[in-house]
Amino acid sequence: MCIRDCYLYRNFLFFGLPFFILGNVLAEYEVFFRKIKPLVLPMLIVSFIIMLIETYFNYKLYGDVVGVDILLSLLILCPFIFLFVLMGNSINTEVFLNLAQLSSAIYFIHQFVLIVVRKTFIFDESMISLIAIFISAVVGVIIVKVNKIVKILI
Repeated sequence: MCIRDCYLYRNFLFFGLPFFILGNVLAEYEVFFRKIKPLVLPMLIVSFIIMLIETYFNYKLYGDVVGVDILLSLLILCPFIFLFVLMGNSINTEVFLNLAQLSSAIYFIHQFVLIVVRKTFIFDESMISLIAIFISAVVGVIIVKVNKIVKILI
């Protein structure tokens, strides 16, 4: 059975929810994360290496026939990327809120954007992904700005 044929492969419960929970944990325990600031860069490097190793084994196991794009190592890597970005700025609640709203907006609209882009453009999957990422980010920013006025979208 191919990993893409499984209904458990991509859904909110097993893919989206863990990242939402991680975002809430990061926001809730920001004082703790300030204390571990010196460990963020080394852990970012280690988790990136783990992701590369996982990617290598997925390629060896599945070849280039099946693309495995949901990696378990992302559950470790993504929070450290987020913390690393925030290390450059003073961590405050407004930054967390804006990034949380933007990531939520992108998450909720990206599937619709992918459908529209696939029906509109005739490109290979990589180009379609790049176009969808760009459009989702732009629309996500618009949604966040509208949400500050209307406060019902996200």
